[in-house]
Amino acid sequence: MGDVVEELLIVGGGWDGPATHAAPFKGGRAAPQKLLHAAYKRGDTSVEVRMRRQA
Repeated sequence: MGDVVEELLIVGGGWDGPATHAAPFKGGRAAPQKLLHAAYKRGDTSVEVRMRRQA
């Protein structure tokens, strides 16, 4: 049991604006890690993760 990722908001340095990815993620449990890794490689400047505690 652990935390549940509900949404990722990734803001980059480009003109595209923020990218929002909400659960359920296509790609399963590995998808949030892949999204964060891709954002790091692009040099995105801000990442906000919304989570909830699983009871």
